[in-house]
Amino acid sequence: MLIKIDDSLVEYIDLNKSKPDLISLELQSLANLTLAYRDGKHILIGSLVALEYLKNLNLLEESSRRIFSFLYTRFSFLASYEEIFTEHIIVKSRDYGFQRIIDDTNQIFEVPITTFINFESVNKSVLICEDISDFEFYSGLAEKYFTEVFKNQNIKLEFELANGGGDNTWKLFKYHSDNKKICIAIADSDKDHPNGKVGGTLGKLKKEFSNHKNISISDLIELKVREKENLIPPSLYLICSNNSIKERLKKLALLETIPSHQEKLLFIDYKEGLKVGKYKNDPVLREYFENLFSEMHDLTACSIDEIDQLSDESYIIEGLGTNIINYFYNGVIKNGLEKELEKKLSLDGINPEILDELKLNVQKKENIFNNIPDFIKPHIEYICKKLIAWGCSNGIIIST
Repeated sequence: MLIKIDDSLVEYIDLNKSKPDLISLELQSLANLTLAYRDGKHILIGSLVALEYLKNLNLLEESSRRIFSFLYTRFSFLASYEEIFTEHIIVKSRDYGFQRIIDDTNQIFEVPITTFINFESVNKSVLICEDISDFEFYSGLAEKYFTEVFKNQNIKLEFELANGGGDNTWKLFKYHSDNKKICIAIADSDKDHPNGKVGGTLGKLKKEFSNHKNISISDLIELKVREKENLIPPSLYLICSNNSIKERLKKLALLETIPSHQEKLLFIDYKEGLKVGKYKNDPVLREYFENLFSEMHDLTACSIDEIDQLSDESYIIEGLGTNIINYFYNGVIKNGLEKELEKKLSLDGINPEILDELKLNVQKKENIFNNIPDFIKPHIEYICKKLIAWGCSNGIIIST
């Protein structure tokens, strides 16, 4: 995360530098912050005045002074980071208390320097997810977004994984928040429709976040869609999924072109589909989807008129399977599409149309965020920007 040394801290140290015992906590915390920067865990900046003062402060360890000297020489470059990362930490003197300041586009944490007296507090930001596949997907998506949008920036994303284990995710959030670690959690809403009830995992996380939001550098990303699979529109799944589900994806992709039904793609259960029993037994869900099923007969596996006569286990919409997000992760976030194209180019007798389609899909992948429909784009950008702010690092500083 971007951590900025505030001038108030320098003023406090300068006022009390004749009493080293009085500022020992400040000196230790500054040493921790410089080590965290050196090891590529966070980005450290300060005003030109603050950096010049700290690089010459003999009370600091030599290694810390070298880091501040290095930052001083790069000041003009580092100053632009506050424009890139709209969420960051301002480290003030011990006279100040904890504050979370939020406006329309920014979230800033103002914290006393003593927040970082323990080295554990400046470890990599902890990304708390329901399972490791969520961690890989979200961190990979954010990294790809940064690569595409902020070209030629010497930034890496560094997170510590915290695998929540579903319903127990809140316990991890509580543990890291209680131990003053910089942490951010993300969870599915599990909603079947916009007014649906959030799932148990998110509900417990929301309660725990409420307990900590005024005392810890922590945050919670609540998905506004059903689950992470719904963040990717069918048209983008089409470029990387296998042939067995492409016809179903093409039907779902039609919804992207109909403004009145685009929102449904945020709540359809992509993995499991929709069964008759769930539809019949939830009047609100039925009302939400009824017009869609009446208007788009090709989307459903049965006639809308037949639904009440079918068994509860029959499908109205067939699912795409649990691997749907893996196709996107491996093909688009990773380099699966390029590998597939390279493999097919090495073979004789491959249909030219297949090669042309693969080449086109690779081109789409290279600018994937330009191909995301407007109805879902704000949701993805919100998540990516927030994770970039919380995980940003300059990488390990080998030499200062």
